[in-house]
Amino acid sequence: MRSHRLLGVLGKTLVGFGLTTLAFLAYQLWGTWLIQHWSQQNLRAAIAPREPVAQSVAKHYSPPQIGGAIGVIDIPSIGVNKAVVQGVGEANLAEGPGHYPGTPMPGERGNVGIAGHRTTFGGPFYRLNYLKPGNLIFLTTSAGTFRYLVQRSLVVKPTDTSVVGPSNANILTLTTCTPLFSAADRLVVVASLQGKPWTPPSGGTTPSRHPGAAPVSTPWIYSLASLGGVGSPYLAPFAWGAAVLLVGSVLIRLMGQTGRRILVWLPGAAVVACIVFVFFTSLNQVFPPSL
Repeated sequence: MRSHRLLGVLGKTLVGFGLTTLAFLAYQLWGTWLIQHWSQQNLRAAIAPREPVAQSVAKHYSPPQIGGAIGVIDIPSIGVNKAVVQGVGEANLAEGPGHYPGTPMPGERGNVGIAGHRTTFGGPFYRLNYLKPGNLIFLTTSAGTFRYLVQRSLVVKPTDTSVVGPSNANILTLTTCTPLFSAADRLVVVASLQGKPWTPPSGGTTPSRHPGAAPVSTPWIYSLASLGGVGSPYLAPFAWGAAVLLVGSVLIRLMGQTGRRILVWLPGAAVVACIVFVFFTSLNQVFPPSL
């Protein structure tokens, strides 16, 4: 009798684990897309006007801040039109394509580096492998719109950071993970700047200091999911996981005690779904970041 109970508990546990895994995979594809959708709205609202700025104003701009909105990347041939954030950390790439700090800003001399997710968080670079030599890439900031022509693509190991290193050529380097649903390698696309590079006005800013980097706050969902950064990073997933179990248990008990289950199920399921979403967001932050 006891063995039957143990088997029953084990079976339910395995089923629960399987359903949770499937739900987490669904979150990776569609939940993260929702997070980036929210973030893109904030980034676009923070982007400065796209017309070139006056020389008297340009010399007063400060370096872009991590998390700042620097402009828009437009790749017509693969349907990409995304606001670009400063930084390539996990939280930055959750908001959209990220500009590598330390590389020139769009339109400036040298190697401009931009990274983006391939599958999760909206997969802005999902179809990057379809880019061919001759395709155009447009980068727009408040310093103007800069046009790049795709030259080549290659695959490198994640440890090969030389692809976004300094260059005497005026180029744009896009990076993302490859193959699909894997972070084993990096797909790299290199494009060359068409026309003259943007130069700060006389007595103005130094490289990587032209306008367009309005500060943007971290998505509220990340702050909530991490409990405001209090304690160990593993504390937040544990706390939200416990909240899911607690609220779920209360919901099941209430449904067994009332004859009008629909009145309990509808609002209860909505509350549990919201908590599960935050739990998955918290859990996702513990895993190693990938593109």
